Amino acid sequence: MVDLDCPHCNGTIELDDEAYGDFECPLCELEFEFGEPPIQSIQPNHFVQHAHPHQAKEGSSDSTMDILTGVGIGAAIFVLVAALLLVLMVIFVLMALSSLNGGIMGG
Repeated sequence: MVDLDCPHCNGTIELDDEAYGDFECPLCELEFEFGEPPIQSIQPNHFVQHAHPHQAKEGSSDSTMDILTGVGIGAAIFVLVAALLLVLMVIFVLMALSSLNGGIMGG
């Protein structure tokens, strides 16, 4: 457990060592932030477990979802770039065959 002073009323508040997020002081009812979220690594084919903030107010930001959203966007961009490169390679091969054979369409 950690004893800390409320940044607003200087009242002593007790929180778990691993607690983080947005909290409301039980004495003055004003909000404050405490702690840092644990660092998580994402590995392929493994489930990510979300570390829940201890006694955090609802509506606090969900860092795990932010990470997963970033990974999803990155994967989508990768697939689009790969598809574009595939189309360009097919066009290049068709142009090369056209110039070697004097034209595929009888040109």
